[in-house]
Amino acid sequence: ESTIRGLANLRARSVRIDGGMGEARIDFGTSLLVDTELVARMKMGEMIIEIPDDALYDAQSRVKATMGEVVNGLDRGQRISDAELAKRISLDASVLMGTIQLDQFRVRPSSRFGN
Repeated sequence: ESTIRGLANLRARSVRIDGGMGEARIDFGTSLLVDTELVARMKMGEMIIEIPDDALYDAQSRVKATMGEVVNGLDRGQRISDAELAKRISLDASVLMGTIQLDQFRVRPSSRFGN
């Protein structure tokens, strides 16, 4: 199991992640800082990609689960005020056996208990 948090803070234009088996969670954080391309590969398991809700998702992205399913949770609305200025994200992600889940990262309210 691997978790990468705040990946957008790298300000990388291109990121490649390769995984074997298990679960990989790729979290770009609250806001995309530059146009970014993510290439992610996994042999078997679950890949969860959290994309900031202020990023423009490239409609030509390739997301594929050869023997499994793709769960697209990006239809919950975006908070893009100006599409010309918004940062873009392009995905080339695949899992041989398993699931790819695309979710929008939203700022989660902090717990009243301080965690």
